[in-house]
Amino acid sequence: MSKYCNLSKEDIERIEKSCKPKITDIFLQKKISNMEKTQPWISVKNNTKTNKFKKKREMKHRNDPYKFKKIPSNIREIILNLCKKNEIGLQTLAFKANISLHIIDRYINNNYILDNYDLHILMKTLNFDLIKYINDNNNNK
Repeated sequence: MSKYCNLSKEDIERIEKSCKPKITDIFLQKKISNMEKTQPWISVKNNTKTNKFKKKREMKHRNDPYKFKKIPSNIREIILNLCKKNEIGLQTLAFKANISLHIIDRYINNNYILDNYDLHILMKTLNFDLIKYINDNNNNK
């Protein structure tokens, strides 16, 4: 320092910092910015897109035509007797009722449960009124 300098050390450092030319390395800056972009915790994704290929599940609402009705236990024999009377087999019945054959076959042969809606379609296909049949049996007792 010279005699004529009345500035303190802090003032000299501040002036040097302000007058010093800014030299920046552009390649280094780009490298750092690319590294920051590739880190998963820094980048934020707006996940507003929906999967267009995912199948949407549609709920099928089926009414229960035999709600609060006691279905007779011999309904399997009734179905088989109606099939013999109309001279059709189980496969033809399944085709006419638009119900899979394995559902009807498992119900009749293997004691699986048949849904009331499917039973209603079968009875409608065979021109049989099950509600009237139930009411007649209840009146006879």
